[in-house]
Amino acid sequence: MKWMKRSVILVLAILAGVLFALESGKVPQISWDAYAIDGKGQLSLLREDGKLWRVSSSGELLGETQLPQQDEEGLSIRYGDMVADDSGTLYLTREHYEVLVDGEGKRQEVISLEEVVSCGSDGTIQAAVVTVDKTALSGLSTQSYFCKLQMQGDTLLAICEDQGRYDILKVQPYGDASPETLSSFFLETEEDGEEEQALIPEDFAALSDGTLVYTTQEGGLYAIAPQEEEPRVLAESTLLAGQVSADEENMVYYVSRSTGALYQLDPQSLTAQRLYSGEDTVNARLDITFDQLQQTRYVGAGDFCGVTIDGKDPVWLRFGKEAVAVEGIHQGWDLLRVGKTLLCALVTGALAAAIWWGISRLLGASRLVSRILLQFLPALVLVTALLLGGMLTLYRQQCRENLQDSLGAAARFAVQSLEGAAPETLPSRLNTLQRASLEENLEAAFQGAQIVSGLQNMGLRLYGLEDGSFYGLFSLGTEGFSSASYLAPLDKELTGSDLKQVEKLAEKDGGSVETTQGAQSYESYVVPLRGDDGEVWGLVEARAEKDSALPLWARSNLPAVLVLAGAVLCCLLWLLAVLIGAFRPLKELSRCIAAIGGGNWRVKAKITSRDELAQIGISFNQMTEKLSQYISNMVLLNNEYIKFTPRELFQLLGKTKVTDLQLRDRQVQDMSLLYVTFGTPGEQMGNEDYFALMNENYDRIFDVVDINRGIIQRFDGAGMLALFPGQTRDALNTAISLKEIMAREERPVELKILISRDKTLVGVAGNQKRQTITAISKTIMDIYALNSLMDEIGTRYIITRRGVEGIGEDSYFSCREIGAGDWGRESLYEFLDGMDTYEKKLHLITREEFEKGIHDYQQKRYFEARKHFASVLQTNQRDQVAMYYLMLCDTHSQEGMARQN
Repeated sequence: MKWMKRSVILVLAILAGVLFALESGKVPQISWDAYAIDGKGQLSLLREDGKLWRVSSSGELLGETQLPQQDEEGLSIRYGDMVADDSGTLYLTREHYEVLVDGEGKRQEVISLEEVVSCGSDGTIQAAVVTVDKTALSGLSTQSYFCKLQMQGDTLLAICEDQGRYDILKVQPYGDASPETLSSFFLETEEDGEEEQALIPEDFAALSDGTLVYTTQEGGLYAIAPQEEEPRVLAESTLLAGQVSADEENMVYYVSRSTGALYQLDPQSLTAQRLYSGEDTVNARLDITFDQLQQTRYVGAGDFCGVTIDGKDPVWLRFGKEAVAVEGIHQGWDLLRVGKTLLCALVTGALAAAIWWGISRLLGASRLVSRILLQFLPALVLVTALLLGGMLTLYRQQCRENLQDSLGAAARFAVQSLEGAAPETLPSRLNTLQRASLEENLEAAFQGAQIVSGLQNMGLRLYGLEDGSFYGLFSLGTEGFSSASYLAPLDKELTGSDLKQVEKLAEKDGGSVETTQGAQSYESYVVPLRGDDGEVWGLVEARAEKDSALPLWARSNLPAVLVLAGAVLCCLLWLLAVLIGAFRPLKELSRCIAAIGGGNWRVKAKITSRDELAQIGISFNQMTEKLSQYISNMVLLNNEYIKFTPRELFQLLGKTKVTDLQLRDRQVQDMSLLYVTFGTPGEQMGNEDYFALMNENYDRIFDVVDINRGIIQRFDGAGMLALFPGQTRDALNTAISLKEIMAREERPVELKILISRDKTLVGVAGNQKRQTITAISKTIMDIYALNSLMDEIGTRYIITRRGVEGIGEDSYFSCREIGAGDWGRESLYEFLDGMDTYEKKLHLITREEFEKGIHDYQQKRYFEARKHFASVLQTNQRDQVAMYYLMLCDTHSQEGMARQN
């Protein structure tokens, strides 16, 4: 047993060390903006934010350096172009800028200083070989001055641009001489009839005599010498010249976007020869052809450099006289990596030993745990991994299908928007106005496509067809073309497999395809553009990042759960056999638990095993027997209690059943109160008659209160008290309905009704032997005094001031202020909706006069008040309240006269 334990721990430790070594050797995908390969075959990668990587010719990462991102004055620094000389020294362009906000609130990056600096092999900045003060050159500028750097032996040439003026600077990095300006040119547009033919440079190269060679967006190749006023044509635009460079002998090299070949051109004799065709192999070991490269340029000593189009696994090449291929960037071995690998192996071994010890203790302590660990755990882990892996795969697939559908809708909308926009000539022959018009149409289509698809992070690309090949014309909402800003060959933008799929879709009606550009993968939907003759003249590609449809947690490449079919089948059969024996007691317990959930509390578990599950079964049966008795008693008690206390009362206390109530539970809530006293007019009711009256009408009274969302808190010999947690209007509607119901009785029932709204405390009062749910408020405590006041004043329907305020502005509610007599309390109101129609009409007619009398009475102007009440009684002789106040006025008047005498 010991040798097996040691062997397992040793194997796990070695396996962990090997896996860590392999994983730690990987380098995350590097995002770069400029690259250079020196004469030693060493690769340098530079990112705009100053991140610099140095890689050996074998792909080993030699160093990773963060160049300064801020200068001493606090200005931000960003980096641009980069070249390397044969000794390995790098020359970088960098800009010192600050972010300013203009009057319209737009952010602008204003450049104040630009430099060309040298950088050693260790990644440290050595010196500035060229420094340009942009503020002195062109004031506030947001455009870069340095366009391109070029090495010619030990001489550094810098091509610069400032507001249409192009300068060629010559620098001797290893000398003390100041930079020399070889030439300066102004390149302007030419007018050809009514059309403008733009000669805006696309790429540059400089010759040692100061001649500027450049390509244009239309594909033409031009040169202008220091003594020349106008540029001369080196190659017609039909060749679609793209990237251009020059060597020490002033020979010009350019890549044709139409043929994909590399040409050498003598600018003096204008003789050209093809050095590489698209099918020529530039690296036999990796079987890389020239048409698989982009960003190709001359680097010196008869060599060229380029990088493959595949951005996920790029290969940087130097070819010509030398053959260097940098691929598979990885970490090298050092003491730190060796130490981390050994530490990982030791930690894994210690952890495995601890787990083994824990499992051994568990296995010895419980046979049930032993069965679960040894029989169920491996199978459950495997099945769970399969299920989660399958669910994740299906979820990702569904998200991507939804993304493809949205991209398809966007692409088809763009095609519909571009109908009738087919150019009358080839893309390379479109003038500036025609190209601007086509780009405007695409921008309008792009905005509509975003709305139709619902995708705001999508991009739209337009490709044109010329001589059987597709060229990138415009790119919106996504990164631009890598080989050219206009007329970019599609075979320089996409890998070979992606290009074949796109070309197949162009022959059909379009479809979805996965494409790769640089290090980024995209979901794309391609639809061909056809002219009036049905011929394809271009393509529309709607694209979005492949993982953009996935949430962040689903974007990481989780390890896929890959299991052989035979292993899965054996695992399932083994799991089934184990479950039959080991899960039988658990299944019986599950059946009993389900029965209890269905209400059968007397169920018994039948378990015949002799392990811990049997003891659980015995305890389970004892528990169900006691629970059955307890639940039966509680259900009986709860049902009986609800007969005496409405369920809604303890729901006001936040409880769902009576057994949840505790002594002194309470809740304070603003609610309306309705107090009703029953009686028969003209006779005194005895106990038996009143008891019979309550039982005869209880059902109807309860229904009315329940319909209006009320709760009857008390129904006794003194009357009925109902609580309304909602609106005061509910209490008023209940009172009116009760009046109408009682009026239809064979033996009419007279009601006295009081409505109020107060802060009401509902709680459990009593002691441990006897408890009840009670309601307490100012109105409830004063209810008997209010009842006496109603009898004295002579009204049957009153509502307090807070009750009136609780109803608010309601055209269906009528009331009048009746004061409070001489009781010295706040004024009460008599609501009129409970009266018969004629009586209510008389009260409404006299309401204004009556309330004037009330106000005068409250101000102790008894003589004026008596006039008002007498006027009311002339119209409504049955107004008992007016009669009561008339008598009070007479009494107070007599008392006043007596005091005067």
